[in-house]
Amino acid sequence: MNYQKSLSRLLNLEPAPKFGLDRVQKLIALLNNPQQNYLIFHIAGTNGKGSTCAFLDAILAKAKISRGRYTSPHLQCVRERILINGEHISEQEFCAVEILVNEICLSHSESTTFFERMTVMALLAFQRANVKVAILEVGLGGRLDATNIVQPTVCGITQIDIDHAHILGNTLAQIATEKAGIIKKNIPVVSDAQNPEAAAVIKSYAEKMQAPLWQIGSDIQISNFDDSMCVFHQDKLLLPKSKPSLRGSHQIHNAAVAVSMIELSGLVPDLNMRRWGVENAKWPGRYETVNKDPLVILDGAHNPAGMQALLETVMTDGRLVNLPMVLVIGMTEGHDIKQMTTLWRAALPRLEKVIITQAKVPRALPVANLKDAFLKEGFEFFLLTTSESQEAIEKALVVAKEKKGFVLVAGSLYLVGEIRGYFIEMPRDEKSPHF
Repeated sequence: MNYQKSLSRLLNLEPAPKFGLDRVQKLIALLNNPQQNYLIFHIAGTNGKGSTCAFLDAILAKAKISRGRYTSPHLQCVRERILINGEHISEQEFCAVEILVNEICLSHSESTTFFERMTVMALLAFQRANVKVAILEVGLGGRLDATNIVQPTVCGITQIDIDHAHILGNTLAQIATEKAGIIKKNIPVVSDAQNPEAAAVIKSYAEKMQAPLWQIGSDIQISNFDDSMCVFHQDKLLLPKSKPSLRGSHQIHNAAVAVSMIELSGLVPDLNMRRWGVENAKWPGRYETVNKDPLVILDGAHNPAGMQALLETVMTDGRLVNLPMVLVIGMTEGHDIKQMTTLWRAALPRLEKVIITQAKVPRALPVANLKDAFLKEGFEFFLLTTSESQEAIEKALVVAKEKKGFVLVAGSLYLVGEIRGYFIEMPRDEKSPHF
């Protein structure tokens, strides 16, 4: 078996997501529907999907429940997308499922995209590993996303905001309609607190599908104690006082969604196991500290809501009080760069330098475009540019050491992945799909 050969075949598929379930449903049926052999948590949303998956995974791990996790995108290696009991799928098993799926496609003339093929590979790999539970993160939207061929045990919908508007719609109601499309008849669903426009859509769709709905803020209550939390459903305690391992006030809500999904599934009734999972979940590249002198923090915030949450987390992080900030930022196309550069005006008193760069992916926003957006917001005295991410982080380290400050890397998960590899040894594909 040749991992590079399997990867090359995937690279030659159409890379961009293609809405519609017919192709995936036909393909998975030809493989005898492996997704019917385990329980499934299915999670949609704009921000927080991956973190919610990480909390779920950690809780199940503490309970010694075998599990698979499928998320996207990856940071440096495509095998990051398929985890089995917390470990990347091996190269050997990756090849095995890729070859099986490819042979079915060839023999039945099935045309699929990269994401569709990867989704089917993950579902097959989970069956082969004999997992009890699979955790599936929606790729894009929900209603017509390739992951939406499953019959879940519980659905989760994290925070909804405007993103990928050219695909999902320009209003919260339109986007919520796509996200709510994962709700199935009579299957319970947990939703984070939403903007009223999005909340109304989710409630209406749940009622239509006769799906029990738990909404944070109405059905689910969170009690905050500084940086700790308790979660209740009505008067029943779902999570005793816990401090989420993932930083940021938004992670409290992601943890609450995960714990509520666990409660509805009935899988982990032990509250101490839930607490352990919330306090020990790991999610690379999400407010992750990768260096201590100077402090370097990586966060894949890539849309306005995510960037706002990141800024709030930075401003309340006790480690960073009064420290000058060096921002390394690069983005991909398709996001509102004007709104995001405007957000950084709030950080101006602490900004020492903004270093604009780009990841080595086809959809990377050119450095010049992002520079123009920052210039229009009055950042001319703060800017440095380079098209090489390694040069960007090396410059940032020099400035941060000189000024006794810290480095924050944000704007694109692909950029975060490249820079994470500078500090942490990790598997890396020389060429890799980026959807």
